[in-house]
Amino acid sequence: MPLAALRWRRPEARLLLVMACIPQTMLFYDQLPLLVVARNFRQSLYFCLVSYAAAVVAVLIYGGGPKDRALLFAQNAPVIVGCYYLPCLILVLLRPNTGDVPHWLERLTKHLPTWLRGHSVLAT
Repeated sequence: MPLAALRWRRPEARLLLVMACIPQTMLFYDQLPLLVVARNFRQSLYFCLVSYAAAVVAVLIYGGGPKDRALLFAQNAPVIVGCYYLPCLILVLLRPNTGDVPHWLERLTKHLPTWLRGHSVLAT
């Protein structure tokens, strides 16, 4: 998910980047904050359906029943990345790198290439 840093001006990209970096239990409810990446009804509906599908996919691939906690987390991790993080990353990368950031961050990034720097909403 480091690719989310390419859209660093967007709050949802920063959320995705931070969520990919923090430790999680790899249970399906930990990814609930990723739903804020959706910007319209269709995207929200898609993410809701995929969030239910992730649990079904995990059961179909690995089977149900009681499991050791570490094994369960290890099995859920690729399903969560594929069903939650990758669709969010695709949506984030399809959006322009625009947004407002603090002035100190604007000053720090003024030497970045234009394609990476993006632009402020207030500047346009």
